[in-house]
Parts: sequence; C-alpha cells; structure tokens
Amino acid sequence: MPDSTQIAADRDRRFADWGVAIVVRDVTQTFDPITRETNESTTDTSLTALVTPVEQQPLGDAAGHGRVEEFQVQIKTEEVPALGAATARRVVFENNEYHVVRHDHSAADQIDVLHCARSV
Repeated sequence: MPDSTQIAADRDRRFADWGVAIVVRDVTQTFDPITRETNESTTDTSLTALVTPVEQQPLGDAAGHGRVEEFQVQIKTEEVPALGAATARRVVFENNEYHVVRHDHSAADQIDVLHCARSV
C-alpha cells in the first residue's frame, strides 16, 4: 500500500500533466434592509485543477426549454481556500461562472472535488 508521500507525489504529477487554470470565487452577500438591496463582494483564488468535461442536461420541469451545464473539478486539498465569511462558492472556468453545488473531500487522495453547475 502506498504511503501518503507517494500518494501526494502521484497526485502532484497528475496535476502538473493534466491540470488547467480555474478561479475559485468566494462570495459574501450582504442585505441592506433599508434599500432592500443585496450586495456581493468576491475573493478570487487562481488554482490548477483537474476538470471533467462539461455536460449539458435538461433542466428538471422546464419542459425541455432549459438546460444545465455540470462538471467537476478536483483540487489539491491544501490549496482549497478557507470559506471564512463567504456565503457561497463559485468556479470560473473558460470565462463562465458556475455555482458549487456540492463539495466532497477525500483525505486518502488529498483531493477535494467541487461539483459545479449553471443554467444555460
């Protein structure tokens, strides 16, 4: 069984060979009750990630009129930005912004997987 040093070395080689640039965008939203406006502030972190192909799926009950694009990004666990006060996380890939709808962590592989989606 490989030790954690070997796992990290193999993982790093995969990222060096196949990784692409993405931006992880943490979003903090505030609501002003007087003006009833919601404001967003963002913090961007540029990372190298392994990205699955973007797939289009029909959007639930939209009777074929809407579609959703979904994909996953794998990032090194130690590079995942701390969420802090952010209320949402998004990924910018190929000039499109996607919502992170799920975040999985694999301690054994030292990889986090962000499941991303956007309506098109």
